[in-house]
Amino acid sequence: MNLTPLLEQYSRIKKKYQDIILFFRLGDFYETFYDDAVLVSKILGIALTQRQQGVPLAGVPYHSVQPYIAKLVRAGYKVAICEQLEEPKPGKLVKRDVVEVITSGTLLDDSLLESNKNNYLASIAYDNNKYGLALVDLSTGDFKITELSEDELQDELKKVNPAEIIAPATLKIKGLELIKFTQIEPYEFSYEFALNELTEHFKVASLDGFGCKDLKLGIGAGGAALAYIKATKKKGLEYINRVTPYFLSNHLIIDEPTRRNLELTQKIGGSEGEGTLLWVLDHTCTPMGGRFIRNLINFPLIDAKEINSRLDKVEELVNSTTLLDGLRRLLSKITDLERLIAKVSGERANARELVMIGNALKILPELNSILPDKFYEGSCGKDYKFGNFDSTVSLIDRAIVDNPPPTIKDGGIIKAGFNKELDELRKLAFSGKQWISDFESNERRRTGIQSLKVGFNNVFGYYIEVTKPNLKLVPPTYIRKQTIVSGERFITQELKEYESKVLSAEERIKQLEYELFCDLRKEVAKKTTEIQYVAKKIAELDTFASFAWVAKRNGYTRPVVDDGDSIIIKNGRHPVVEQLLREGEFVPNPTILEKDSEIYIITGPNMAGKSTYLRQVGLIVVMAQIGSFVPATESRIGVCDRIFTRIGASDDLTRGVSTFLAEMNETANILNNASKRSLVLLDEIGRGTSTFDGMSIAWATIEYLSNRIGCKTLFATHYHELTELATISSKIKNYQIAVKRYEDKIIFLRQLRPGGCDESYGIDVAKLAGLPQVVIKRAKEILHTLELNERKASKIRAKSKQVDLFELKEPPVLKELDKIELDKITPIDALLLIKKLKSLRE
Repeated sequence: MNLTPLLEQYSRIKKKYQDIILFFRLGDFYETFYDDAVLVSKILGIALTQRQQGVPLAGVPYHSVQPYIAKLVRAGYKVAICEQLEEPKPGKLVKRDVVEVITSGTLLDDSLLESNKNNYLASIAYDNNKYGLALVDLSTGDFKITELSEDELQDELKKVNPAEIIAPATLKIKGLELIKFTQIEPYEFSYEFALNELTEHFKVASLDGFGCKDLKLGIGAGGAALAYIKATKKKGLEYINRVTPYFLSNHLIIDEPTRRNLELTQKIGGSEGEGTLLWVLDHTCTPMGGRFIRNLINFPLIDAKEINSRLDKVEELVNSTTLLDGLRRLLSKITDLERLIAKVSGERANARELVMIGNALKILPELNSILPDKFYEGSCGKDYKFGNFDSTVSLIDRAIVDNPPPTIKDGGIIKAGFNKELDELRKLAFSGKQWISDFESNERRRTGIQSLKVGFNNVFGYYIEVTKPNLKLVPPTYIRKQTIVSGERFITQELKEYESKVLSAEERIKQLEYELFCDLRKEVAKKTTEIQYVAKKIAELDTFASFAWVAKRNGYTRPVVDDGDSIIIKNGRHPVVEQLLREGEFVPNPTILEKDSEIYIITGPNMAGKSTYLRQVGLIVVMAQIGSFVPATESRIGVCDRIFTRIGASDDLTRGVSTFLAEMNETANILNNASKRSLVLLDEIGRGTSTFDGMSIAWATIEYLSNRIGCKTLFATHYHELTELATISSKIKNYQIAVKRYEDKIIFLRQLRPGGCDESYGIDVAKLAGLPQVVIKRAKEILHTLELNERKASKIRAKSKQVDLFELKEPPVLKELDKIELDKITPIDALLLIKKLKSLRE
């Protein structure tokens, strides 16, 4: 089939983007053809029509394209934007090409981004079971790389939750089979290719100055990410001006099950918002602060000096209400400088966004004036001096009108007095009303046609309109242009010359304003590095102010954070649960984990609050190590290197993992990776199998944690037999979450008390849950029978001297049985042996 020149052009471009939806610009619409049109019409719910030759066609208006792109990207598709590269001319095919590819990991439009969350593109390189990971947020210019193991990679991806992942087509990672990767040619992840890509972009001879010298796999991932971004964005990436290495060993390691159980940024079900630690702590005033506080929670520190530097600043703000209120008032006036300057550098910002930058920069001198000296030292040793942006602010103020339009090619942007040529053109264009009025008056006098009037429309331009009764008075110099119902329209040479002059002035005004704006934007872009630095410092300030505001509102105190090995918390509270209860309802509890008391065995019924207590301690440690005050009257936190939790039941049937196997997998991970400086929080280990099996696993686990690792551990259990361990080791202490029985009910006191609990209260809890009374009654009867049988069995075992479950001595009967040589024993000997065994049993 012979295609039209337009469809030939489309097909040629589409071949380069076969797996991407191509938005092909045709005048005021982006059109899609063939299979793209069928797909787009279905997803967007728009009409599917046909072009010549029966080609399927579906289009959307170019001036309102963003909502359509957003819907396609959220549905998992990529969109290539093919623009007209020249003005249309009659009889000539317009040049077109793709100027941008929009993917979920390379979004730049504000309407597609979440303001308080980074939008990361992740890139993975690998070699010999080791992985390089690069994370790039194209909306801010944040670019970092690291190297890690497969398990660490899985945890990191779940923690960061990137919008898109690129990886070699050959990559296979167990456990991540359901994640959709964008497959890239393997050579782009090679060290040589990536190093060249990065050094060329940063215009450096090596990456040593960025501290990345030895991260070859990280460099491979980073170079592939940059190449992918360049392929999608084509230009305007100068604001990505550094790559930063980061190392898991510099942070408190929190694996994915622990993050899930502690509900740091997401609830256990995966939703965000109310019920998470982030929800409690994030009262930031700026989008940069919102992103920064999320990153702090994801990456707590392990350097006590750096943690205390943060705490010093929070304490300063807590102690001065005037300073805190003043700081938050100023911060609330600052918009998203980080993303705005990225748009400026990438030549995507409009005039409104330049005004927003100027207004934000105006706040900096006042911030400098109210901040105490200690705030001029950042957590990384850099100062908070914001620099002098007076010239940039002045330039924006002089150049751009106070309320500019959203477009940059239609004029109305530049202030009067900024450019002499522009002022003269405006005078010419905008003085037209008076000229037309004078021309109309003169023509009425000259012709004697009192009803003569001068008008304008977009088709014919300026014209003189004369009614039918007066046509005989029209002078010969008038040139007939159009016949209408009421008369005719004419032009004159003078009017035509004026029209040309005015219209060319209006076009030149738009072009000149656009040129002036682009020059202005380039001038502001020269300050990209300085403004990016300011944005990061604003984010830190905002986060510290949020910590202080929350501390004052919720009654938090400063923890003592050191390199010791104690975790001591007086009257600790769960930061989230107490916010969900009425004031004063939450019952605080202490924690003392030291050398002579490393493990708590915590017993008590379901619903008593054991799991809440475990999470409470974990969250207080996390809060302390991000530099926040904590919900306790006093606390001392010896810095932990890792926090592990095993709380609640879960399974993964798609991978053939049962609830008990999932429990054992997580327990194995803890026992294999915990160190002496770790905090371990375990709840109901061994409950997924038979009683004796589960109890034995729980017993052996506690012994291993105490004898082999020596880490701080809270171990909640229903196995009351485990309290015997406290009699064996002085490092193990028994505690219970207290309850009180009143008549036929139990009252949960929520208090942690010394000693073990010898009753499970399971039937009482079942009654609270609403089980039918007949079931409750029958359960009590069965329980009474079982307990009676157990007491009888206990008496028999005591009488027969049967060994206790955890007694390590071998029974005498078994010793005698082991001596028997079955091939040699005679019938008489067997009878005598039975008599002997019977006497041993008695």
